[in-house]
Parts: sequence; structure tokens; C-alpha cells
Amino acid sequence: MLFLANLLIAASGKIPSNSNPWHAITPEWVPGVFAPAGLLESMPNTSSSSAHHQHTSQRPLSLAAGAAVTLTGLALSSWKLGLPFLGIGNPFFFAGLALVAWSVIGWAHDDLLGKFKVPDEERGERWPSISFPKMKLGVWTFLASEVLVFGSILSSYLYVRAFSETWPAPGSIHSITIGTINTIVLLSSSLTALLALRAARNGNVRGVLSWIGITFALGSTFLAVKGFEWYDLTYNLKFTPQSGLPGSTYFFIVGLHGAHVFAGLMVMLYILRKALAGKITRENHQVVELFGLYWSFVDIVWIFIFPLFYLM
Repeated sequence: MLFLANLLIAASGKIPSNSNPWHAITPEWVPGVFAPAGLLESMPNTSSSSAHHQHTSQRPLSLAAGAAVTLTGLALSSWKLGLPFLGIGNPFFFAGLALVAWSVIGWAHDDLLGKFKVPDEERGERWPSISFPKMKLGVWTFLASEVLVFGSILSSYLYVRAFSETWPAPGSIHSITIGTINTIVLLSSSLTALLALRAARNGNVRGVLSWIGITFALGSTFLAVKGFEWYDLTYNLKFTPQSGLPGSTYFFIVGLHGAHVFAGLMVMLYILRKALAGKITRENHQVVELFGLYWSFVDIVWIFIFPLFYLM
């Protein structure tokens, strides 16, 4: 609220400011220190319309709107808060999911048409990431946020386990055999994803199609085995999200991980479509590398989930 108040007051022109409103003495605020006098004026104008005319997709905006609607519906759902008069959140939740799905599919379509192609800035505009691609920086930033998400929920799970008087013994509910099989399947998919990247770097499109296809099959197998396991837990063992803390923590954390695996499968379908369109070459294969980073993260998370739920 303070931020909004400052924004409104500043927009009204009631707060006078100059080129250095904080009276900072760091180099970027001192004229002539960070950039010699006349350097910025001599640099090409990279903010012209010609530099950005190809960035015409509106999918990021619709995706953000869909996420906002989805989370709003989730917050207002009766099963979330237990308040019957807030049940109107469910339509918002599913409408938001539909908007997110439409945005993601449209994003892939726009990317195939080259609508996200923006010329690189001049060297001075890219400091300090002079040699670090912006897309890779964005993916690493996203993965850092994912580390916080899974780190918080796994640490919460450990806290619950540490202060619970009773907990199901290892193997009594979750099948160690099934968990081990799924672990082998998922870790094997990391190898095939790496081989797909190697093929892309060599300009081997057929290899990219083959290895991504195998990775997709392994990821789908992981979800299929997980679906069979959940069916057995729910209908045979009567172990559901309502089965106390052991049930709620398991289905939430493992389900969230499964959602990330499903998202990876959708990205693989996009990569296959892009490879078939001839848009993955020796010089242009960044999407395979970025997918590899994401998929490796998903596998690493499972390495923590497997012992925590199946072996402990």
C-alpha cells in the first residue's frame, strides 16, 4: 500500500525529484563515473521501434492474467478455505486454468512464428550480462524461485514429521518397489535429455527427435506409474489427501512434482514440433538446452522426494 501511495503521489507531480533523487554516491548515479561523458550519446539508439517491432506477442500478458485468475479462484474455493459462501471461486479457478492453457499454446505458436525475436542490445546496454544469454538467465532465475518453493514445502514436511507422534512405517503404505522403478525411469530420462542436447549441438535433427521422443516416453511412463500408484492408494488402501498429515503432505508434494513433470512433457511436444519445422539447428538450439536445465531440476527434486516418502 505504501508503494501504491508513493506511485500515485509521484504521478500527481507533488514530489519533486532530480536525476539523483536518493543522493547516492555509487558509480551508476554519479555523472561521468559509470559512463564517460558523451558515451551514451554516441551509442546507437537501441530503443527505436525498428529494434522491437518483431516482439508482437501478447501471450505473456494473457499468461499473467490467467495465473492471477487461477490463484484468485484457488483462494476463494470452498475446499481451500472451508467457507461455503466462498464457493464461487471454483469457476474462476477453472477459467484461469483455461486461460493459462490457451496462453501457453499460443506462446509456442507465436515463438514458432518468430514473434519473440528481438535483436541483441549493444555491449554497453547488456552489462553485466555481456556474454550471458538473457533467456538462460531467465530460466536460472525461474529455477531459483522453484528451489524456494520446493525447499519450503519439503522443510515444512520435515518439520511435521519431526513433531508427529506417529507416522506410517516405511513400506507400509508407499511401495518401495514402485518408487524405485519410477526413480530409475526419471533419472534415465535425464540422460536421454542430455543426449538430445548433444545431438542438437551437432546439428543432428534426427537425433534430437529420437532422444526427445525417448525422454517424453520415459516421462510419460513416470506419470503413468504414479497414476497407477495413486489409484491403488486411493481405492485399495483408502489412503487419500484426507488421511491426516501423511496423506495431505504426500499428495500435495508428490502431486506438485507430477505437475512439473507434466509441464516438461508439454515442453517436449513443443520441441518436437519445432524440430520438425526445421527450427532447431547447430546454431539455434537454445530451447533444448534450457529444457535440459528444467528437466534436470525436476529429477533433482525427485531425488529428495523419493527417500523422504518411501524410505523414511
